[in-house]
Amino acid sequence: MVDHSRRTGFSRTGRWNATDTRTVGYVSADKVAEFYQNADVVIVPSLWPESFNLVSREASLCGCWVFASSLGATGNHIVPGLNGYTFSTDRLDELIELLRELERNPEKFKTLVKPVPLRTVEDQYQELRSMYDQVIAIHGHAQT
Repeated sequence: MVDHSRRTGFSRTGRWNATDTRTVGYVSADKVAEFYQNADVVIVPSLWPESFNLVSREASLCGCWVFASSLGATGNHIVPGLNGYTFSTDRLDELIELLRELERNPEKFKTLVKPVPLRTVEDQYQELRSMYDQVIAIHGHAQT
């Protein structure tokens, strides 16, 4: 777990039932890949319907399993059982079941996942640009 209220270098180990856990402090941008490469599972419980979630994508690209909120685009790249799972933020039981699966089958989640093709920022830009172009074509030029 990352606790941004803690300073860089903070580290504390613990256990959640039978699962080893580690809490660390702030992770600087130049250490993010290393952080993910040392993690088995990254949980991204975003409560905001984001259009692009960097954390879940970075973790996936580094080979981590990702348990991501199904709101917005946070978990759009997740293929259930292949590189992670999604859960509904209004169904706490779904996240609890994923955590139980992690505890029942820890070896499954210690294996690196093969990254699936991700929608890039450039892809998103091109999609939005195309939508704007269509609107302008139908309704005329944008007013300033």
